[in-house]
Amino acid sequence: VPEEVVAAATRAVDAKQFDVASRLVGLAAPEDRAHIVEHARSRRRYRFALAEVEKYHLESQFPTLEMEYRQEMIPFMINERQQFSVACALADPYLNLQQLCLRCLATAAPDVAREYAEVWGLAVKLDAEAVATAEQARRDRFLQLPDTVDVVVVDSPEAVAAVPDNFFSAPVIGVDCEWGPQERGVETLQLSTDRV
Repeated sequence: VPEEVVAAATRAVDAKQFDVASRLVGLAAPEDRAHIVEHARSRRRYRFALAEVEKYHLESQFPTLEMEYRQEMIPFMINERQQFSVACALADPYLNLQQLCLRCLATAAPDVAREYAEVWGLAVKLDAEAVATAEQARRDRFLQLPDTVDVVVVDSPEAVAAVPDNFFSAPVIGVDCEWGPQERGVETLQLSTDRV
């Protein structure tokens, strides 16, 4: 009975039983799937709703759903989770979301707001003292390299020439990888020896 499937699916959404809800959406009549997705959207179960929209090709019926999800998640990731890079990844490449992200970061992490404003080429009003305090707090949380350590940034084939000759003959080379958001792969590869 179609009405019972819809009712069961909406109850599963309300109970956050998304596996069950997803199976029930598959059993629902095509015209009822949008009703279930709309119910999930009204309950702010965006990830579930987005997955079902994609699975059943309902994008034309929910053209703003992904943007709603991003608008909801950016402040949450910044203010509740302190996951600033995730919030910024959600904002990219949308100008209105980048601006939202910067507004949220301006109070939560002004140093991060300054960095992303530069990356995105956007102006943002920040309290200079708050930025300096946040930057110092960040430095205080991590070990700092001694001033005697030479750092060589290699960001092009030509820059390899700046690496000291004795670097690759070291008995041990340390390796550290920094991964970017959304599994784009390694964004930064750091190599070190006891000399460089």
